[in-house]
Amino acid sequence: MKRLARSFILASIATPALGFAQSTPLALLPGQPQELQIPGRQITTSWVVDVPADARRMRLELAAANPAQDVDLLLRRGTPFDLRTEGGIDVNQFFDQAHYRSASAGGEEFLLVSDANPIALSPGRWHIGLVNFDSAPADASLTVSFQQEESAHAQVEFVFDHAGTTQNPCDTSGWNDSTPLEPARGNPGTTLGEQRREAARAAARLLSEQLKPRLPVRIQACWSDLGDATGNRFTLAQAAPQSVFVSDVGFGSNLPALERDYTWFAMAAAAQQLGTSSCRIDRRIACGGEFDVRATFNSKLDQPGAARFDYGINSGASGVGSSFVSVALHEVLHGLGIFGLVNLEEDADGPIGAKLRLVDGGPAWDDAYGARAVAVNAGGEGFREFLRISDAERAAALTSFGRLRFAGERAATTAGTLNFAPPDNFIRLHSPTTIEAGSTYSHIQSFASYGPQLMYPTVGSTPPRELGIAGGMLRDLGWRDTPGTSKTFSSAPSYQFYDPARSGHGIDFRLISPSITGRDAEYFLGFYTFDADGNPEWYVSSGPVVDGVFVPARNTFGDSLLRQNYLGPNNSVSDASAAYSGTIRINFNNARLHPACQDGHPDRRLDGPLAVMTARINGERIQWCMQPVVMPGRVQRDFSSIWYSLGDSGWGLALQSFDGSTDRGTAADGLFSILFYADATGKPRWAIGQATDFRPGQAQPLRQVAGYCRTCPSTDGIQLSEPIGSMTLDLVQGGAGAQGNRISFDVTYPGTEGGRFQRDRVNLFPNSDPTLGGN
Repeated sequence: MKRLARSFILASIATPALGFAQSTPLALLPGQPQELQIPGRQITTSWVVDVPADARRMRLELAAANPAQDVDLLLRRGTPFDLRTEGGIDVNQFFDQAHYRSASAGGEEFLLVSDANPIALSPGRWHIGLVNFDSAPADASLTVSFQQEESAHAQVEFVFDHAGTTQNPCDTSGWNDSTPLEPARGNPGTTLGEQRREAARAAARLLSEQLKPRLPVRIQACWSDLGDATGNRFTLAQAAPQSVFVSDVGFGSNLPALERDYTWFAMAAAAQQLGTSSCRIDRRIACGGEFDVRATFNSKLDQPGAARFDYGINSGASGVGSSFVSVALHEVLHGLGIFGLVNLEEDADGPIGAKLRLVDGGPAWDDAYGARAVAVNAGGEGFREFLRISDAERAAALTSFGRLRFAGERAATTAGTLNFAPPDNFIRLHSPTTIEAGSTYSHIQSFASYGPQLMYPTVGSTPPRELGIAGGMLRDLGWRDTPGTSKTFSSAPSYQFYDPARSGHGIDFRLISPSITGRDAEYFLGFYTFDADGNPEWYVSSGPVVDGVFVPARNTFGDSLLRQNYLGPNNSVSDASAAYSGTIRINFNNARLHPACQDGHPDRRLDGPLAVMTARINGERIQWCMQPVVMPGRVQRDFSSIWYSLGDSGWGLALQSFDGSTDRGTAADGLFSILFYADATGKPRWAIGQATDFRPGQAQPLRQVAGYCRTCPSTDGIQLSEPIGSMTLDLVQGGAGAQGNRISFDVTYPGTEGGRFQRDRVNLFPNSDPTLGGN
């Protein structure tokens, strides 16, 4: 095992909005290529696939007549793409709705989806999206085919003739060594180089037959000086994935078909789940030359006076040296997923036990292997998730000699320990009392009851050729080959949310009533926050929630998070200046897995609604873990909503009802208010009010909040000012379309800009329906 060469998160697509070519969707017929033309710089959703009940696999192919043209293939299960065509289609919003994507820089795309994928192939309608990024029309062929059996599997291949790059060269001379040898134990080669190639091919065949990958696996095979090869202990080889992939929509890397969000997967494991090759997952990888794994063998072996490899293909002890077939299998298994991403040495990456941060400025996401690891408590009873304990506790587990375990169900099944009680059913990981770099953690501990295993840290005299427990571990790491529970998506509740680690900032997030929008999933967001000087400011956004993700489209200026400029009564415009840019995504799926939600803040609640909000405002990017400001409870009358005044844009009101009952049981409805208004220069400002026992018609003070910027230390805290005005709410009924509600307020912004903003008994309308009862 060696350190990863690189990691990938997908980049947002920097392109203006594309046109939309739409017609009544037509169903593709299996085995009948559909010739079509995609207009230049257009998106179309004019094709669907109806999957039959007996289908186990589906292969979808898009081939441009000109392979150099950049066309992409997207796929959604169940519901159509939710596209907003005003000002053109936002390509990023389109891609963020795809369950599967094949998006290389060229014109040959494919998707392979089976009933074993995390978003499983299932009977019913699947929706196809096609994109042509070229200015010229693209003639193409679209084909679908089905298989009723899951028997076929793809091949594993060692590539012996790729010299690598200038930055990362690969010495291939060892595969062509002309030293004469006699054929031995099933290996027909007559030179050292030939026998090496034959042994590597044998390892590839064994791996393909046992792992049964759905997509081909390509291994860049190299030789290098990995140190002295004499004595009893030395390095035989090393391997690692060529890259890893993570799904985090906030970083432009929305890969919902990965079985675990916010988690690094080895390139080959990710490709199996995502249904296409790595170059079609990330267009920055060139198709044709990509490798899933890089394996490097020690060129010091087979030299005079050094240890030798045994190149026999038939199993059994030879007395010559370590089995090349078994060593190759062992190393490739590391590259397919049996590796952890925690620090084994105290260095620039942090202390021993620290999670590795693979992307500069990015979170320290989990990795698939670590997410399955547990640390067993001293005494052997009870355990904790390995990635949820402190760096120091992880360091202790790494040297605990047997108390570091792999808790995958399929691994336990393979080991025959599934029926044991936890943690005795978990697989023991190599955790000697002194850390062995490159060996600790990413191997199975030698244990008599396991029998011979391929992934022990050392090679025995008769190493196995069977994957054994390692095969079960890979099934737990993204390589599942049988149908399982298909991935589902969360709903998006309507609340006021905040991050306890960023107290004072927050959002009001509401489903707009379909009676107003005519759409089932249109949401409005008001983001109340502070500028660089700690002064209050606000932003707005609106758009759909698709599969638990808020994906507002960008406007014609490229913004999905809008800053409003107030120009006067009923005259408010979005900031279109080149000096402003804003985007936002909110993911309600599996937020507790995100590092922002695992910060250990004392007010963090992981047992209720959670979301990860990512916003980019000009040059700053924030990623916060959002939870409800108050845990919702039943109220007698629910006024929670974004409220507005018809014909009077540029200001608004966010209300959150809550249970204000006293400790003595006296029932009361509380109401928290955020008034969005503007100062004298038209800049957006906000003030708050709160009543623990709200009574319509009662005046309540409005206060200014002085806070800290979005990227400033949260220790700066917030301060409430003296009242800067007052507000009277005459509310009689909540719910969209409610009549008879009025507001009066008079507020003066206390900052240098100044400005008095007031309204007197104007009509007020909620845009969402009650969610807490009452009414």
